[in-house]
Amino acid sequence: MIRDPRSGQSLAEILVATTVGAIIIGAVVSAIVITMRSDAQNRLASTATSLANGLLDNVQSLADGDWSAIYNLPTKGPTSQYYLVTTGTPPTLSVSTGTDSTVKNGVTFTRYFSVQDVNRTNCGTGTITTSSPTSCSGGVGILQDPSTELVTAYVSWTNVGGASSTVSVPTYLAHSKDRVTQYNDWSGSANVQGPVTSPQPDYASSSNISTSTSGAIELLKY
Repeated sequence: MIRDPRSGQSLAEILVATTVGAIIIGAVVSAIVITMRSDAQNRLASTATSLANGLLDNVQSLADGDWSAIYNLPTKGPTSQYYLVTTGTPPTLSVSTGTDSTVKNGVTFTRYFSVQDVNRTNCGTGTITTSSPTSCSGGVGILQDPSTELVTAYVSWTNVGGASSTVSVPTYLAHSKDRVTQYNDWSGSANVQGPVTSPQPDYASSSNISTSTSGAIELLKY
């Protein structure tokens, strides 16, 4: 019996084509898995960055209303860890030591912020520097600027593959706003010397004014 040589060739071609197809399919599947995992990690990183920026906004709001709440924290430096607590009605912010967490789309994000003092050239009034404070003379030297703090927000989470990731967002907070006090009582006594730690109706000296009208200072005619 004479065999058709083309039958053997066809079987070999089928085996080769199947092998090549399996390799291609495996590569495509791997690429799809990698792409999906990368997209998922990018979404998680975007969520973490948004949480970090939100935390910084809240820290800025607290600092605007009470600079001492940030400046007078007991421990400072890149390894310090604080988070914000909301209490009371109406709600108010305060600082607590440690970290807190929140869940977004089934993923737990841990967040906190650190606070560091800031040094400046020109005896604390120039540009920001990472150098340590020095002696100051004639406007030359490095000193701490008590009106600027470096705050860095950190947010960490566990990726799809099980590895941990962290984003950090730094910002400088400036003590550019003071608490505004509305005062409408100027009926106190004269010759009261300061300084004072809270608003008082008294004053050191006056001339040609009247405080007889509640909430007003009236300039008298000469």
